[in-house]
Amino acid sequence: MKSPACFITIVSLIASAMSVQAVTHAVLPGASIQAKIDIAVDGDIVAIFGGTYNQDITINKAIRLVEVSGQQVTLAGNVTFSGVSDCPPFEGFTVGSSGRGITVTNTTGLVIRNLDARAGLGVSSNGTTAFKITDSQISNLTSSGASAEVAKTSFTGGINHTAGTLNAATVTVAGNFDTQSAALKTVAFRTIVSGDCNWRSKKNWFGYSEARTFIFTDQNQAKVVVVGNKIDRQGGEANGIYCNVANCSFLIANNRIVRVGINGGGDGKNGIDLRGGGNKAVIANNYCQLQYYGWDAGVRGDGIYVRDFNQATIINNVIVGAKHGISAPFGVLAQNNLYWASPWNLREANGVVAEGTLYTNPLFVENEAPTLQPTSPLINAGTTDPRYNNRDGTRNTIGPSGGAWFDPDGWTTENPVVISFDLSVDMVLEGVDTEVILSEGQAVSAP
Repeated sequence: MKSPACFITIVSLIASAMSVQAVTHAVLPGASIQAKIDIAVDGDIVAIFGGTYNQDITINKAIRLVEVSGQQVTLAGNVTFSGVSDCPPFEGFTVGSSGRGITVTNTTGLVIRNLDARAGLGVSSNGTTAFKITDSQISNLTSSGASAEVAKTSFTGGINHTAGTLNAATVTVAGNFDTQSAALKTVAFRTIVSGDCNWRSKKNWFGYSEARTFIFTDQNQAKVVVVGNKIDRQGGEANGIYCNVANCSFLIANNRIVRVGINGGGDGKNGIDLRGGGNKAVIANNYCQLQYYGWDAGVRGDGIYVRDFNQATIINNVIVGAKHGISAPFGVLAQNNLYWASPWNLREANGVVAEGTLYTNPLFVENEAPTLQPTSPLINAGTTDPRYNNRDGTRNTIGPSGGAWFDPDGWTTENPVVISFDLSVDMVLEGVDTEVILSEGQAVSAP
């Protein structure tokens, strides 16, 4: 027979186990959601019946809000997550109204999923917040927390990344995608931006994406990688990729920059424009197409422009319809670039000495430039430096389909894509944090 002390201990353990079981708190239409949140404890569930709730609510504990099965719930007030560690997911609701939205402060682990937050201010984060948004429709995102991930989500407005890190993948943005100089790292992969990218982060990677323009300003000693994108200036607006900073490192490779020009008069603008001073850049395997929509074709800009006091390697680019192929100071390396379809006798400007320039017809597939026909003279015609070989080890192919940095499956593959914040051709990053080494143009896992 067990002693009374042993019996009391067993009863206490059973009671303790029962006390930590999750409790479900039901919210009927018209009732207070906050009242149920206030009496809940970590691990509890607040189940909300269908209807529209014009209430501001604050979640400050690890509880989960859910819709009652089969019910449609609209949370029209402000929704605030504050000071929650290992926060349960927030999903399935329609959230926000004019002037109201979701704020996440000093909260970790939160996943926002299958949410419709188009009606209000969208989502904003601050403090030590680390969270993820996926499979949702949001009006705007302001990311000022420690870190944020966004995947498979559309924004009817824009994104503003002001601090911490932000990783965006398979995202569509109807407005602009902006970052600020206090942001530590911004990565955008397969991101479609209808507006402009105005970036200022300390580390920047924009790849296999689309935008109206990519502008980088107001930063010092940053690293910027722009690879595999389509930049479409649409109505002939100025400058495709424009950078005006100091002492930064750039890799601008394998981009398709089209319909650059000036509509309505003024100075000509450029496909790729690097200003400021003290910058180092590799500009390789891009396609820059310039055109003019006004009365004077003479104001058409340059394919690639590099201002004095910058160092650059400009290789294996295709430049179509420009006034000058390359405008850059003496000492800039310019090799194996192709100039084509210009009303001028294309040449360089501002002192740069080019080597191995081609003027031949690139033989693009009809209506699919810069896709090359199998007999194109650009295939394996780039620089002979083996560091710039194609990924299959062959000599560099001039244009955006060639070189070591370009992943031909970057728009479609489910495998990791090479992401680099280093100008060195001998080392890149796979995914975001995994180091790999380039061996004969191939990205292979590091030992």
